[in-house]
Amino acid sequence: MMVEENYRKIASYLAGLSPKRKAPEDLGMDTEIYKDLGLYGDDIYEFLLWIKREFGVEIMVSFGKYVPTESTFFPIREALRRLRGDEYNSFKIRDIVGAIDEGGRKFD
Repeated sequence: MMVEENYRKIASYLAGLSPKRKAPEDLGMDTEIYKDLGLYGDDIYEFLLWIKREFGVEIMVSFGKYVPTESTFFPIREALRRLRGDEYNSFKIRDIVGAIDEGGRKFD
């Protein structure tokens, strides 16, 4: 039951944070944080701080490996990355819920 409750809190928070303006009920456990919601950089940092406050656990994410960092040339860098076929590692709501259940986790 706790996993479901944590999922609902996370989905609600992410839906409000996402620039793609998804409704919480449109998000599932397999929703990708960057690919589906468009979250990266400062938004991810804000999300991770919220998790620490809300759930009392620390989750660390390797920027550049799981999600992009913010930069002046972000659109150009991301276009070049797609042309090369580079993809970020999967980072889903399921991963966050599992990390909370484990008491924290480092994605590196």
